[in-house]
This record gives sequence, C-alpha cells and structure tokens, in this order.
Amino acid sequence: MLSPDGSFTATCVPAAADGQKHGIVVANRAGERVGRKLAIERHAEFTWSPRGNLLAVTDAPGSTESNCLMVDVPNAFRQQDVSALIAKPAKASWKGHWYCKFAGWSSPTVVRVRSWGYDDATHSFDRSYSYDVLTGRLDPSPPPKRQR
Repeated sequence: MLSPDGSFTATCVPAAADGQKHGIVVANRAGERVGRKLAIERHAEFTWSPRGNLLAVTDAPGSTESNCLMVDVPNAFRQQDVSALIAKPAKASWKGHWYCKFAGWSSPTVVRVRSWGYDDATHSFDRSYSYDVLTGRLDPSPPPKRQR
C-alpha cells in the first residue's frame, strides 16, 4: 500500500520459514527497506496517515485480542503501542475478549481508536478514543449524538 505522499510502500510479507512470523515491511521510493519488519502474529490491518509519515497497524494475534501500534516511519521507525494506553487497570483484570482497532484519521496527527470487549457472562464494553500522535495523549471521544 502506497503512502498518500508516495514516499513509502507498506507490504505484507509471508514468513520466510516455519516458526517465523509474517509481517509488514516498509520501503522507500527507491525500494530500500525502512526500519525492521513488523512481526504479525496472525492478522493485521494497516493504514497511512494523510501525510504518509505514520503507519497505524492493528494486529490481531489471536481470536480473543487485538493491539494497536503506531509507527513513525521517517523518525527512526519509532513505535508507540497505543493499546497499552487504553484502560490499563481494566485490561489487566479483564478475563474476556479485548480488542482495539484504529478507526480512521481525524487529522494528519489524530487517529480514532475503538476499544471493545465481552466475556462469557453478560459483561461488555465499547469505547471510542482519539489518539494524538504529537502529544501521545489518548482522550475518550464523546458518545455519538442521538438522532431524534
């Protein structure tokens, strides 16, 4: 997938051998690899920021969880585990399914994040956040307005 500015291409690559992980590789215009391969456990989705410098990766390593990783490609491939910022105490004590997913860009540096989960009983949650890449802040998004 080509970045919006055409500077980078992100590609899914298969595992080279049994026991290794498949992943995402980023290359520049010259086709040279940028940073290291992002290892993916099972399934991943990714999207470029509007400026093409940030890669938002949702990794689903299993059927009961997913993680969100933000990669700043031109800045030494710096990474932020956004899922680690979401409700740490609740996630640590949660025994059911827990997911997060990047849900689109609000601006060139702010991305929407959805977090949801459920257990085998009747407990569930569904929350939305905005993550600001520049400040590292994760803020709850207001609930959607009800239509009358």
